[in-house]
Amino acid sequence: SIVALGGVSSIVVGLALQAPAKQLVSGVMLLLSGKFHSGEKISMNGAAGKVENIGWTDTTITGNDDISFKLPNDQLLNTRVLNLSRTPMSRVELNISLGLKEMHNVANITKFIKEEIEESCGSKITTDDTRPFVVYWSDIVKKDITITVECHLKCRPMSLDYTLNKEKILQAVARGITKANVAL
Repeated sequence: SIVALGGVSSIVVGLALQAPAKQLVSGVMLLLSGKFHSGEKISMNGAAGKVENIGWTDTTITGNDDISFKLPNDQLLNTRVLNLSRTPMSRVELNISLGLKEMHNVANITKFIKEEIEESCGSKITTDDTRPFVVYWSDIVKKDITITVECHLKCRPMSLDYTLNKEKILQAVARGITKANVAL
């Protein structure tokens, strides 16, 4: 009958439009939420990139490898997204493995590394009690000891300033290790 056919076709059309309607509503919610805007750098699920466009149904992101991809807006709305453009600080954590023979020299190694980092990046390092700057012996595994460097920088993650200061930290670590008479 015509009534039955109309009922079945209404159900089919309703089911077919369910996903697009969900994406459309998610797009509006995402735009209204203010989680991020075009041009901002975000990170989620281990991936990071720049938001190029927030559309009605999906968002275009260009990754750090310059490859663009689209994500459904409902996925972005229901996922923890870090807005790196609105984060004024970044964190650097380095784990340095050295041979067990250096165990006797750990105090000097950590001291020299910390001094070299402070000299290289002084004003960029956060030294208040909320975000400690530490260099410490963190582990011993098989034939190696691990020294960890943890510091927070007064610059945005994924910025050129971050990259340059991380490079300074790596160079300072090398100088500190050399100063402690450890062969690299």
